[in-house]
Order: sequence, then C-alpha cells, then structure tokens
Amino acid sequence: MKLVQRIFTLSGSSNEAICPESLIEDAICVLGKCIISSPQDFYNVLKKDYDEYVQEFNTQWKTQRAELCKKSLIDCIESSKNSYWNNVKGCQYRCPYCGSKCELAEHESNTNHRASIHLMTCFVGGRIIETHKASLIICNEPKNFNRNYFKGDDYKTGLIFEKFTKKYYPKWWPLLGRKQPDDDQIKQVRAMWLNLKDELCRKYNMKDQTPENWYRDYKYLAK
Repeated sequence: MKLVQRIFTLSGSSNEAICPESLIEDAICVLGKCIISSPQDFYNVLKKDYDEYVQEFNTQWKTQRAELCKKSLIDCIESSKNSYWNNVKGCQYRCPYCGSKCELAEHESNTNHRASIHLMTCFVGGRIIETHKASLIICNEPKNFNRNYFKGDDYKTGLIFEKFTKKYYPKWWPLLGRKQPDDDQIKQVRAMWLNLKDELCRKYNMKDQTPENWYRDYKYLAK
C-alpha cells in the first residue's frame, strides 16, 4: 500500500497524496465494479504505465521544456536588467535653456521632464544678441519670463519665454513655469559662474558682464 500511495502523490506545492480508496471508488463509478484477480499484476501494469509517463516527461523536459524555461528566465532577467539600467541611466533630455539634466528615469513621451537645479543660460552659451554679453539669468528666474527668445538664427520671430517654451519645449513648461530658484540656489550658481566664467566666455565667444558685487558676495563660495 505504501508503494501505491507513493505512486499517487501529486507533484504540486502541497504534495498532497491521493487516497487509494477514493481512487478505487472513483474508478468504480466510471468503469463499474470489477474484481482484481492478481493485485501484484495490477500493480506491475500500473507501475509500468507510471514509469513510462515519468520517462516521457523527463525527455520532454530535457529537449523542450528546459529550453523554454531557460528562455523565460533569460527574458525575465533581461527585462529586470533593462529596468534597473533605465533607472540608473535616467532620462537623457536636458533643459533647453541651461542644460540641466532631467532627473527622472527613462519615461514615456507623455511625461513631463523634471530638474531640481537650473543654471544660468550662459552655461550653455546663452547671450544677449546685440552685445554678445553673457546672459546671467537662471532660466526659471521671474525676470526671464519677460525676455524674448529666438530659434536658430531667425531673429525676427522672437517670442517671450512662456510662448517660446510652450511652442518648442512643451514638456519643460510645467516645470519652468512654476519652479523658482531659491536664494541658496542663486548663490551657488553665481559662485559657479565666478569659477568658470573665463573658460565659458572663451568657449561660447561671450563677453563677461559679471557685476562687481558678485565678487564680494559669492567669491568665497567658489573656493
């Protein structure tokens, strides 16, 4: 009886054994009552059929199912790896005015960009067209909202900051339209400019117009 119980043990997580008595009762209901003249022969036939099933299953596992399982695991690993990499790499878009990188993970096109810290536009070559003087305004400062911006070399079709951003960079407007730099950010950005202004002016052919009081107020932060 122990051998029979072992044969009729489910392979599921519960590992629940099928009761031989219940199995016999079910067989009687389906096939009608019968007499087994030789229980040993009956067991041998049953055992042989079971062994053939196990062998067939093992063969399929080695030739087909193992490969399918392997592919499924590889796909799962690749998906997880790509997800982690996208979170680490993040969105590659940068603020069109100051170059600050979007802080979000790689996201769908219908998601707006986000950057906590913005710089002055001169950090990426922003300058006043008529004088070539470096633009010393952080792109989300209130006074920037009254300035005109131009696309490329077309200086006749300038638009104020809000209209220009909504037209050409709509994914950045929800952030730039409401986010204002705090005093600490302004101090840090101006200190960075004092440290890098000579190099940036050479790189972008800008004229330095740093106010004198900046040297007094922010130079110590640039050390």
